Amino acid sequence: MIKVVAFDFDNTLYNGVVDENYREYMTMVLSKMIKDKDRVNKILDEARTPDGKYHNESVYLKLKEKGENYRRYNRILKHTLYEHSSTPKIISAEFLKGLSKKYYLYLISMSAPNYINHYLKKYGIDKKIFKKCYSVDLNHEPISKAYLYEKILKREKISKDEMLMVGDNYHDDIETAKEVGIKYLYYNTGDFNQIYDYFKNLL
Repeated sequence: MIKVVAFDFDNTLYNGVVDENYREYMTMVLSKMIKDKDRVNKILDEARTPDGKYHNESVYLKLKEKGENYRRYNRILKHTLYEHSSTPKIISAEFLKGLSKKYYLYLISMSAPNYINHYLKKYGIDKKIFKKCYSVDLNHEPISKAYLYEKILKREKISKDEMLMVGDNYHDDIETAKEVGIKYLYYNTGDFNQIYDYFKNLL
């Protein structure tokens, strides 16, 4: 029986383009600590993942590999917002409110706390329905959501089969859930009905 549900944020609680202009954003962030534009571009080129995208953790690891000030990058990231480039579709507030009456809800993201707080407010998602909103610490090794799942399991004093992770990113959300041994819902359709129907079937 599930007692705790942990939600990813980006492209799970809302659907919309989050990385359309991310290269431009990462260039701006890195330029605050590296003045050489060619070096910035080289780091970004090498940090791009096989799927052609950029992630905070891949840039962080590339900076660390190259002996750059990766800890400063983490600090800058925590105080710099990325503006979404499209009008997203937001998960039903009533659905989340109803869910919070049946389960303890958590939010776990690879994004910085200021980003989460900004967009929860902007999209009208009540932060109070979550017992806790966690952001992965890029200074933590390994950079993974797994240690936060373990933290929640310990905090709630529940077994692994009593916790569910809902997320869209197979690497960050699903593989880490498998690693820890908790249940998961791979939200891979972009249609909120996949989430709504899943919980209807649990009742």
